[in-house]
Amino acid sequence: ASVLVRVMKVTDDDFKSRISEYTNSQNAISQIDLKSMRKEQIQLQNYLSSYNILYVRKAGEVGEDSKEYKYIITLQQLGQILYAIEGYPGQVSNKKKDIFTKHYDRLFHSERLLSEDTVEYVVAFFTIKDIYKDISDSYMLLKVFFILYLSVALKRYDYDQLITEFETFVKEQEKKQNMKISRILISQKFTEELNTKFNIEQS
Repeated sequence: ASVLVRVMKVTDDDFKSRISEYTNSQNAISQIDLKSMRKEQIQLQNYLSSYNILYVRKAGEVGEDSKEYKYIITLQQLGQILYAIEGYPGQVSNKKKDIFTKHYDRLFHSERLLSEDTVEYVVAFFTIKDIYKDISDSYMLLKVFFILYLSVALKRYDYDQLITEFETFVKEQEKKQNMKISRILISQKFTEELNTKFNIEQS
């Protein structure tokens, strides 16, 4: 039997991760897994770890045994958070592939990525999630991304009040459109009307 072997001697970490990404691009490996080995992802993992946040770049990572992590966030979740903040909270679920393909460089190559802003986004995400579960019977994970988006855009941190205002708007839209809320939320038109409601400038 013969086995085809390809050997590459590479010392540059960024170049190594790109070789791994592109040589596996035709195999049944998700874009998220391919991006997990990128240099900026490793840097981000180390940075967030300094704030006791476990950044799970790929399945199976459990962090350091000696560390007690306050939060655990996956690569996919962070991509969704960044995409939501950019103005697309309703598309974080149905555009996951785009987040890690055509939008990846824009979202993950920001100069502010290795900053306290990213830490604050992660903390806010989990804080909003807990509050939403406590005060609303109509909790949905997708709604958390909307509140995070509103909070950042409006520089408001009264999450409980934001949730109340958002839920009122959602109910108005349900009556107006006579559609399931799950379908309403993923519509870009809903986000546009939300921006109008909260006086957020649309770019």
